[in-house]
Amino acid sequence: RYNKILSEHVTSPAPGATVIVSTVATAITHAAVIGALQPKALVLFRAHQFPAFLAATLYSQSMTKLIFIGDNFCPRNTPASSLWSFALSSQGFELHELSLQSLLSQPVCNLLAPFTKDVLQSCSSAEAVKGIAEQAQFFDIRDEDEAFSMISRLCLHLQTHGYGPGDVAVVSLVPIAPALAQKLRQLRCAHVVWTLKDFYPGWCKILILFIGTGSFGADLVAALSRARCAVYGFGSLASADESCQNVFNTLLESRQLSRPFLSVSCARHPGTVIRIENVRDFESKFRETGACNEPCGVKKRCGHACIDRCHEGEHPVFCSQPCSKTVCSRKHPCMNRCSERCTQHCRVDVTATLPYCAHTATFPCYKWDTSSAQSPSRDGPHQYKCTVPVIVKRDCGHTTQVSCFESRSVEAVRTSGQLEQLLNLPPCRENVQVTPPCGHSKTILCCNKASYKCNVTVKVERSCGHSCYVSCGADRLLLPLCTEPVPVFLGCGHMTYKECSRTTASKCTAVAKRTLACGHTVDVACGSASPLCTVPVSKTLSCGHVQIRVCHDNSSPCARPCNYRMRCSHFCNLRCGVHPHEEKCRSCKDKCCIS
Repeated sequence: RYNKILSEHVTSPAPGATVIVSTVATAITHAAVIGALQPKALVLFRAHQFPAFLAATLYSQSMTKLIFIGDNFCPRNTPASSLWSFALSSQGFELHELSLQSLLSQPVCNLLAPFTKDVLQSCSSAEAVKGIAEQAQFFDIRDEDEAFSMISRLCLHLQTHGYGPGDVAVVSLVPIAPALAQKLRQLRCAHVVWTLKDFYPGWCKILILFIGTGSFGADLVAALSRARCAVYGFGSLASADESCQNVFNTLLESRQLSRPFLSVSCARHPGTVIRIENVRDFESKFRETGACNEPCGVKKRCGHACIDRCHEGEHPVFCSQPCSKTVCSRKHPCMNRCSERCTQHCRVDVTATLPYCAHTATFPCYKWDTSSAQSPSRDGPHQYKCTVPVIVKRDCGHTTQVSCFESRSVEAVRTSGQLEQLLNLPPCRENVQVTPPCGHSKTILCCNKASYKCNVTVKVERSCGHSCYVSCGADRLLLPLCTEPVPVFLGCGHMTYKECSRTTASKCTAVAKRTLACGHTVDVACGSASPLCTVPVSKTLSCGHVQIRVCHDNSSPCARPCNYRMRCSHFCNLRCGVHPHEEKCRSCKDKCCIS
C-alpha cells in the first residue's frame, strides 16, 4: 500500500505540499518522490546516523526549511562527519534543544541534567518498575566479580517479575561483556549483555550498566538516553571520568543517602520490601530461583495458607497442615492432615471422673462417648480398672493399700475368709508378738505368725543318754545324730573311739607286727591284707648269676652281661636275660662297616 501511494504521487504529484516528515533513510530512498512533491519544509530525524555527503541529495529548490532532528547524546564512536555534525557546524542552521521528553521517565531525565541547559521534563507514560521501588541507582563496587554477581542477581530478580530480554538491556561501557554474559548464564538468566557500540541506538525499558575503569561520560549519557523507565549502574564509579561523576553526584544530591540501596520486593510478596545494599543481601534474602525467604502464604483450595518458603509453580493438592474440622461433641479438631479423611473416632485425650468411683482417668475422647450412636468401648472407662491406691482391712486386722478396682470386691469376699488369696494381696509386713505353748515370746512379721515355730535354743537328752542343743519348736523325734565319742572293742581285740551313732564294726587301723610266708616280719594295719615282701635278698638265677632283689621278685630277667663266646671268638655284649643269642657279632659287623 505504501509503494502504491508513492507511485501515485510520482505519476500525479500534488505540488505545494507544505511539510514532509521522514527519516533520513526514507528520504534518501525516495528522493525522487520528495523532489516531485516540492515541499516547502522537510523534517528529517535520526540525522546523526548518516554521513554529511548525503545532504545535497536531500535538498530541493522548493524548500524554505530543512530541519534535522537528531540525538544530542551520541557515543564517542559516532562519526564526526554525520549529518548531525554537519548541521551543528554549518552557519545557516539554528540549534534548538527540546525541553519535553516523551520517551524517558522523569528519573532518567534527571540524570541527564548535567548535559542539558535545563532539566528535561518527562511527559512519558512509562510504567513503574515491578519489584523495585527506585528507578535510578548507582553502586560503587570496585571488585568486578562482585559487580557481575550483583548485576546477575538483579537480572534474575527482574526476570521473575516478567521482564524479558526485550525489556532489559545489560550494557557494558568497557569491553568485558563475555565475562558478564557467562555469569548470567550460570544463573539461567535470559538477558543479553551488550557493548554500547552494539546496543546504541536501541531502546529498552530498564538499563543495567557496568561501569568499568576508564568509562567516559559521553558513553554514559548516550546509554542513559536509551532507557525508558529505569537505570541501575554497578562498577568502579570513582574510576570514571569527570562527566560521569557529575551524573553520580546528581543522583546522590537528589536522594541524600549515605550509601545506595534498592527497595526490592518478591514477585509473590509485593507487600514485603527488602533492602538490598550488596550482593550478600541478595544471596541471603533471595534464593537462586528469585524467590524470597518469606513463607509462601498463598491460600490453597482447602483454605489453608501455604507454609513453605516462597516458591514458583502450582501448589500440590495434598495439604500437610492439621485438619480444622471438629469430629466429636466436645468440638475437638480432627488430628489428621487436611488432605486425609477425617477420623471416625476422636483421639484427643480427655480426663474425666470414672463412673464407679470418684477418681479420674484419661482416655481418648471417643471412649467416653456413651451415646446411642456408639456403644461404649470394650477398653473404655466402664471397664477400666482404677489403679488409684486405697486402704483396705486385712483378715488379720491390719490395713494395706490396694488398687481402687480391687477394693470394690473386698466386702464380697471378706465373709469367705479368703481375702488375701482372692485379692492376691502381698504378705502382711506388720510386726506382732507371739507366745507359743512353750512360753517363749518373740516379735515376728504378721505373715509368718501361722507357720511360726519357736526357735529358742534348748538342751534336750537323747535316748543314748547324751544331751544336745536344738530349737524349741523342733521335732523331738527327729533329733540330729549323736556325735559324742565312745570306746568300741573290735573283733581283733583292739579298742578305738567312734561317734555314738556310728558304733558298727569296721576294719582295725592299729599297726601290728605280721610274719610273712617267706619268714620276714613287716608292720601293717591290723585289718588289712598281708603285703608282698620287699626285703632285699641275694638270689642265684637260673643263668647262674647272683643278684640282689626284693624277696617276692622271682620272674625278672637277669640284667648282667651275657659273656657268651660266639664262633668269631668275641663275647656277647647283650644282657643275660635276652635269649636266644644271635650269631651276628656286633663287633664284627662294625669292623665290616668300617672297612
